[in-house]
Amino acid sequence: MIWNAKTREWVTSPENEAAANSALQHGLRLLESGKPDEAKQFFDRAIQLNPKYADAYYNRSLAYYNLGKFEDSLRDSNSVLGLTPEDEEALNNRGYTYSTIKQYKKALADFNEAIRLRPDYARAYGNRGDVYLELAQYRKALADYNKAVTLEPHSSVFLQQRARIRRLLRDFSGAEADLKKAEDVDN
Repeated sequence: MIWNAKTREWVTSPENEAAANSALQHGLRLLESGKPDEAKQFFDRAIQLNPKYADAYYNRSLAYYNLGKFEDSLRDSNSVLGLTPEDEEALNNRGYTYSTIKQYKKALADFNEAIRLRPDYARAYGNRGDVYLELAQYRKALADYNKAVTLEPHSSVFLQQRARIRRLLRDFSGAEADLKKAEDVDN
């Protein structure tokens, strides 16, 4: 880190910036290949080199989630949001983590904010629908799954989620139609 007298803040040197990016890229490859523990080490390095690297915190939060370290995942999601407060993907991921640990009120707040920031964010609608399903608020869940399917009509996951809620609401023909569409999408 070097001191920038003009902006009166510490900034990452170009060399550290390049090394942090390299560590992040290596971590991403490991995370994508199903090695979150190894990936975390590279994200740690990227953060060490650039403590303001939101992408490194974001991806380390995913690694922690995959390792079942939900509190660590939440901490890193909070770090991302401290650096980039309107990051709808970080909000969605933090909401997903909250829903995993059954903190539904916090999950809903994050999904609502992610949707406010990006009204076409199908995954946030689907995730919020999952929370409403857990809370037995089936009409709200159906509305969110409908929106997710409208935004991503070729997503078999959203179609299957909507079929599930339609069965619970005793709309068996609608559920059957969604399952058929999901099967067609998968083939």
